[in-house]
Amino acid sequence: MSRHKRKLERQEGAVENGRSSKRAKTKQSQVNATQGDITILKESLEHAVDGTTAETVTTISEEKKKPSKRADSSTWTVSEAIGGSLQDLDPIFSTDEQFLLLAYGTSVGIYHTESADLQSRTLRTTRLGHITGFAIASDDSRLYISLSTGLIELWKWTKEKRLSKWDTKSQIYSLKTARHAISDSKCDIVYTVDCESPRDWRITAHRLRIGDKAQLHTLYKSQDPITQLKVLDDGRVVVASAGQRLIIGTTHEPDLLNLKDVSYTWREIESSEWISGLDVKVSIDNRLKAKANNSQPQEVPSINVVVGGLKGSLFSYQDVLGNLWRKESNQTSMAPFSQRLHWHRNGVSAVKWSLDGNYIISGGMETVLVLWQLDTGKKQFLPHLSAAIESIVVSPSGLCYAIRLANNSVKIISTTELQPTFSMSGVQISHQNQVFAMSAPHVPIVGLSHRRTRAERIRVPATMSPSSGQLLLAAPAASSPSSRTGVPQDLNAAFLQTVDIKSGRQISNQALTRTKVTSLNMGPEANIIEGPNVILLQISHDSQWLATVDEWSPPILDIDPLVIDAKATFKEHRLRMEVFLKFWAWNSDKNTWELTSRVDGPHTGQSCGSRIGGKVLDLNADPSSVGFATVGEDRIIKLWRAKKRKRNGVEVRNKDKKLLFDWSCRFSITLPININPLYLQSFTPPHAKLAISEDGSLLAVGHQLSTDALVHMIDTDNGNTVSTLTDLISGHLQGLGIIHRYLVLLSNELVVWDLVDNEICWSFSLGSDAPESKRIHEPAHLAIDQRNQTFAVSVPKSSKKALSRLTIFDPSSPNYLSTHELPRNLKVLLSLTQRKAYLAIDTRAEIRIITPRSQTVQALKFSVPSQEISTAGLENLFINGQTTKVDPVFKDDRSLSDSDDIAVVRQHQLTEIFDRPSSELPSMTILFQEVAKLFSKKDKQIK
Repeated sequence: MSRHKRKLERQEGAVENGRSSKRAKTKQSQVNATQGDITILKESLEHAVDGTTAETVTTISEEKKKPSKRADSSTWTVSEAIGGSLQDLDPIFSTDEQFLLLAYGTSVGIYHTESADLQSRTLRTTRLGHITGFAIASDDSRLYISLSTGLIELWKWTKEKRLSKWDTKSQIYSLKTARHAISDSKCDIVYTVDCESPRDWRITAHRLRIGDKAQLHTLYKSQDPITQLKVLDDGRVVVASAGQRLIIGTTHEPDLLNLKDVSYTWREIESSEWISGLDVKVSIDNRLKAKANNSQPQEVPSINVVVGGLKGSLFSYQDVLGNLWRKESNQTSMAPFSQRLHWHRNGVSAVKWSLDGNYIISGGMETVLVLWQLDTGKKQFLPHLSAAIESIVVSPSGLCYAIRLANNSVKIISTTELQPTFSMSGVQISHQNQVFAMSAPHVPIVGLSHRRTRAERIRVPATMSPSSGQLLLAAPAASSPSSRTGVPQDLNAAFLQTVDIKSGRQISNQALTRTKVTSLNMGPEANIIEGPNVILLQISHDSQWLATVDEWSPPILDIDPLVIDAKATFKEHRLRMEVFLKFWAWNSDKNTWELTSRVDGPHTGQSCGSRIGGKVLDLNADPSSVGFATVGEDRIIKLWRAKKRKRNGVEVRNKDKKLLFDWSCRFSITLPININPLYLQSFTPPHAKLAISEDGSLLAVGHQLSTDALVHMIDTDNGNTVSTLTDLISGHLQGLGIIHRYLVLLSNELVVWDLVDNEICWSFSLGSDAPESKRIHEPAHLAIDQRNQTFAVSVPKSSKKALSRLTIFDPSSPNYLSTHELPRNLKVLLSLTQRKAYLAIDTRAEIRIITPRSQTVQALKFSVPSQEISTAGLENLFINGQTTKVDPVFKDDRSLSDSDDIAVVRQHQLTEIFDRPSSELPSMTILFQEVAKLFSKKDKQIK
């Protein structure tokens, strides 16, 4: 009995057990599938087995169907944001050093420094704006948090309780506190950097008391952006930087009840480099008795300042305030001089004094922590910290350093052994840092080799592990370019990051391509040396195999001498692109992925009569057996299978006595398409999407070349094309999926096609109020849940309240199940493998789980209510559809894979059926059907 017939019998059994489906040509929104439905599909597939395809013309009913909200739409909820990207702010140690506080976009995470587990105390600020500063108050149990909207919040962080908030009516970029000895213990003085306009920057003091209106007093004004702020000696010393200027302010009475009576004396020092890092240390014991004119003698604190420059230099100023006072009082004619230290080849993004003042600790893009001993001039290095160093914090006792890295991670390193005692890593995706709107002066860098569109940058290759439920995504070496140094970084995805979705923390990280994170990555002409970029990522249904596609292009600078014009440069650049398809096997003993096969240029060849570079457009995994499918710009679909490696007819095993496998192409199909002559001159890249049915018997390929867009339905057993669908894609194809008998297409419209009736069930516009150009740059996302027969769509919005809308559908009806507004655009949208839920990751790396309210999800809090989509413009846009006949080019290579008919049922498959909470267990009938389904199909798993 053929595989297709077994598939049809399973569908017949599902119909007999009461499974309903949508029929578009009737006025009912949902009817039961009949025996005639199965006969239609059976006849068309039997023709395909015989080597022919059925040519049919389907007329779509002109009745327009507008989607509406179902009665149970409130049963889906969105969790609170989990994790996120760390803000460009220094971590904070608690006074007893038991806790470490880290600032995310809209929350502050509290970690235990010994176990590195996230505590239940997570401070979630208001959803308006993002965190720009946070600091411990005079009471160690209180924390001030500033937001970009001008709000200042006061929290009892030990009890996760918001005590008060104040609106400053200005945009805040930084916040610091000072431990004043004020008689009123409920009052604090907070210092902020405010921006009234691009040329109006201010340092402002705020007297804050719970229940009272805040007192404000502007201490300093600047036309240049104030990039850093330090407050020391109970507010008597304020040090800031603005461009190349080092600004020092001092006062003797910072605790007056009326802030307007407080005045600071400001002094400025011009640095030879743009200041990218700053730290100040005040020596309380060494105070200078100074007397100006006829005034009373006053104490001048001894201030040591170290600044990091944009060109890699460090400048150390010893007793800078005393030297300035001596010059002002004519005791010396020399200006304050500095000691220059130099080792970094790029800007110094982090610099700190040690607790005793004998060492300077610095870091930058070199991923090396440098300790400078000032007395001897010696240097000590701690290299290979996995990413560029963004900030350094010395603990109150001086026994450890907290280091925040550019890959969204934080480490605590002991000062004696220089060994990590704490490590925390979050989701690592590229994003733009939001603390400072301005950037450092532009560093001359030669153009990058591969200019990706915004749509390509915003999509992150990711997949869910079916066995563990963990998230796997392709991650760059750095999450964002440094906002302090202005030096661009290689943001190509070169690492595989495994993430626990419940905590948002990294489990493991390994390289998928060659990397240059900890070595010199700049060429002789100041050009960034980019590594390969992983563009596609899929995992097999048994979680034992991983397939990745990475590509690399040479720098444009190297191609220019070889061509004569811009068009030739573009063509030559694509021809020299290197594309690799890699297959990885999971090693359970080492808990890592091992490379087993690499295919160079899997789709390199001829297309449209000319040679191409061979870009892989899409990659998909077979849901029922171990195998993958790819489609390239050469218009060829390839199915890849593994076979046991043999030598002289004997199976090859490794040192652990495990079988070794090789991957190769089982068969390939060339897609015919009508070429528009204008396409050959437009250099418009093709687009394609793949989808495989749940039983692996049907492969859908949506291929888009110029104005031609077709969807091909292919039998995976023999490579025959069942049918070709036209007029289903409008605009850029962004998603494709198969759910039971339905084909879901996402372009400018959302279309659901019935594979049994060969007609459109329903379709409508995405309903985005964003302009066309916005929708192209901010792509939509489609996630398919074949097991629970639902799908989710995320559409970009231009509303100020929300930047995207996520909607969940049942394909049998145009009435959506639930819809939610999300605060940011999405980079990842996936269906979870172990329960009925969806996972969304936005541009700030915040994870949200969308799940039915009836499910109990541990460690998650649900609060976002459902919102209804406006039905304006959501109409059926398609009047007719058509299928056409296609003769594929079939290359059989079945000998490359095993072909026994034994049904193999593994333990993890039964575990996925029965290992559920009691509240989620289905009826006995459904359980029996799921178990019978495993034993009834031909499983091609690798033993």
